[in-house]
Amino acid sequence: MKPKSYSVYRHLGNQIYKTTKRTRLIKQKRSANCWRNRIRSASLPKATN
Repeated sequence: MKPKSYSVYRHLGNQIYKTTKRTRLIKQKRSANCWRNRIRSASLPKATN
């Protein structure tokens, strides 16, 4: 028989894993947008910067 705290820890671990996965995806999206913006700004003439 497992202690009660074990299941709680496992539940917390799952929640943390899910949230980290989500944040990682969001960060990837953000970085992709950042790269796109950088390329766009680089392609623009320097007078606009």
